[in-house]
Amino acid sequence: MSAPVQFGERLQNDHFVTGTYAPPPGGAAPLPFVPGPPVPAGNVLTVEGTVAQVGDVVNLTLAFTPPPPPGVTPLPPVISNSTGTYEGYYVSGNESVFVFLVNPPLPGLGSAIALTQDGARVPTASGPEFLHTGVPDVCFLRGTMIDTPRGELPVEFLSVGDEVSVLEKGQLVFRTVAWVGSQSVFFDGSKADDDSFPVRIRCGAFRPGVPHRDLLVTSEHCVFVDGVLIPVRMLVNERSIVVERGMDAFEYFHVELDQHGILIAEGLETESYLDTGNRDRFRQQLDRDVAPKSWAEDAAAPLTVAREMVEPIWNRLASRAKAMNMPLVAEHVLTMEPELRLATWSGLVITPVSVEGRFHDFIVPVIEDTIWLRSRSARPSETVGRYVDDRRYLGVLVGRINILEGRHRSDYNTHLSVERLSGWHTLEAGTESRWTNGNASLSSLPLSADGRPVRVRIEVLAAGPYRRVVDGPTAFLSSGRHTSARVHKSRVMPI
Repeated sequence: MSAPVQFGERLQNDHFVTGTYAPPPGGAAPLPFVPGPPVPAGNVLTVEGTVAQVGDVVNLTLAFTPPPPPGVTPLPPVISNSTGTYEGYYVSGNESVFVFLVNPPLPGLGSAIALTQDGARVPTASGPEFLHTGVPDVCFLRGTMIDTPRGELPVEFLSVGDEVSVLEKGQLVFRTVAWVGSQSVFFDGSKADDDSFPVRIRCGAFRPGVPHRDLLVTSEHCVFVDGVLIPVRMLVNERSIVVERGMDAFEYFHVELDQHGILIAEGLETESYLDTGNRDRFRQQLDRDVAPKSWAEDAAAPLTVAREMVEPIWNRLASRAKAMNMPLVAEHVLTMEPELRLATWSGLVITPVSVEGRFHDFIVPVIEDTIWLRSRSARPSETVGRYVDDRRYLGVLVGRINILEGRHRSDYNTHLSVERLSGWHTLEAGTESRWTNGNASLSSLPLSADGRPVRVRIEVLAAGPYRRVVDGPTAFLSSGRHTSARVHKSRVMPI
């Protein structure tokens, strides 16, 4: 299972690597990223966006301050904008390094960039042998007690050849550990979304004494309940199963058997490691060269993320937590106000001059800069309910966009016709509408030829709800960033 990786960094020249990357032909293995020469001093690269799979796009802004001639006042920085298409990651030391294809190319840089999620320095001396597709996945945290024939042992004490308890057909049997992998994680928690943090399953969350001690796992780790495997992130209720938003540094461990199995961790039934192709990114006790497996053919139990199956289980666990008087640790306050606006990289912000029903009108001057449609954004998994497996960041659902000049009206259809467009999700099936991610490019927006401002009319077919988490004095938008934005038409999401 893979969790989205969010970027929101201003990187100095020695905190990212540029080079070349050529996407492989269809069906071929991912190619190497080849680092280029050191990035010139004075470069600052801003990276904004979230990736969950190959092909996802982030926004890039390069600010380069050229060195002035002797005796000349320092020159202002040159700002260039582009996008980065996610191509895969490689492993450097204990960190994953993410590779993006830059289009259009940025001045003075290669056709690709490589960086870590938290902006840590990455080596430039050599490139990886190949890229891994997808994004990293995760498992048990250090200190988790795993049941074995010798009693419970901390997961970090397990070694290849040890036996562990496995649930098979309702009976406990003993199976041999075939492989153990681990990795350390460090990131800036103020810029991370909930999927980046560990999840705490409190003692007794599932049934009396199960787990018999708080269990910490990563958000994509699956628990075995009612005959199926469910990612724990979909069972978070902020009472008995909570996101540990204060943990931005931890170590996690994978335990693999010859066959995917159901381990007993702190008394709770959870999954062992299933290698779907990412084994090479972990520290390993022993190299294990076996073909990747799949959830469809090799899982110990069916994986389900379907709402109709998960929601009743979520309701049951939430009701149990209430009956146990477990305190609510985070309150989800919702608002329907998108705070829609147009903006440019240079800092110009344009708010609507009128809003009539679903139509938002903006007066836009003629400018030589890309215009972006910005709004709040949130994920249905966090605003509708954790049992909804839609983790896209949704801004507003846009239908038609018109340019009005007097009595003349022209249509802007780029967002409905261009497949890969920065800040836009794919078209909604069977409709002429498309969701933004909260920061969507309106590239090639046709403006007036005679230099006069024009009226841009944007049809918003759906918006919200949007979320912030009230946790003591600190408020978070769904992006995870600190904010002081006010909440309009707010309501508290029932837990």
